Amino acid sequence: MQQAMLAGLLALAASGCSTATDLEIPAATSSVSSVPPSTTAVSSDPVAEAPPEDTVAEAPPEDTVAPEPGAGLTVVSVTDGDTFRVVIDGVEERVRLVGIDTPEAGECMADEARLALERYLDVGEITLLSDESDRDQYGRLLRMVQTPDGPVNARLVDDGLAIARSYPPDTLWDDELAEAQVSAQDRNVGLWDPAACGEPPDVSIEIVEIQHDPPGNDTEVLNQEWVKLVSVGSEAVDMTGWVLRDESASKRFAFPNDFVIEPNQPVTIHSGCGTASASDLYWCVSGSAVWNNNGDTAFLLDPAGNFHTTRSY
Repeated sequence: MQQAMLAGLLALAASGCSTATDLEIPAATSSVSSVPPSTTAVSSDPVAEAPPEDTVAEAPPEDTVAPEPGAGLTVVSVTDGDTFRVVIDGVEERVRLVGIDTPEAGECMADEARLALERYLDVGEITLLSDESDRDQYGRLLRMVQTPDGPVNARLVDDGLAIARSYPPDTLWDDELAEAQVSAQDRNVGLWDPAACGEPPDVSIEIVEIQHDPPGNDTEVLNQEWVKLVSVGSEAVDMTGWVLRDESASKRFAFPNDFVIEPNQPVTIHSGCGTASASDLYWCVSGSAVWNNNGDTAFLLDPAGNFHTTRSY
């Protein structure tokens, strides 16, 4: 009987066959990337093979942790202190830091703000958090940026490189950003340093009153919307090169060359048009009022660009 079994095995070998246990099957290889919970993974094959109808997918373990918001993000470039580009799941997006404003390119401290944002984003992981609005009118994502070192928006404000600014309805972090700004102001850092942009003039001008919400439609009574300044020093001040601006920095009034504020003489800057005098100047805006009825800040900048004084309401 043993001889018969041996002969059978020799015959099987001669036929070129092999047993199942001798077959070597190469291991399947794949590249796996984390997929956000709300994203559907799409097969790259022209036709994806459907699973058998009786296949039952196993439920994930109860302790499975979903990817953190922002998983798979790659920072591409930094535009300025409050805007950068990022790739999310293969799509490049512009991100605008919500709740803050930084100086525009060419302005005092603009380079410092941009470099600080580059530094704060140069970490292993960032998370993008949203409030009420997903995008602004320019199509940019509105986000708070969280890193292992803390919220980037608040860090820029605390450095004095950004101004805290409320953007309703996205007000979730307003209190945190306002506290950061108070800290920066108390420490005279960044833009709050009286000599941040150059040697300040030895004068003292105060914003004493803002009429931001006159009776009626603001755009129809622009000359009843105004800001009042007073020079509290003992000498007249030449206002050549001085600028009055709002919190957004998009609306700016440049004082006329050689205009002089006399000591203790109030000067009113009206939002509408009119004939300038020693006590009244005119911004002459059109289309909309200057000052936001829901809250704003008036900034008076000296010729070097320093914040000489501010007044909020």
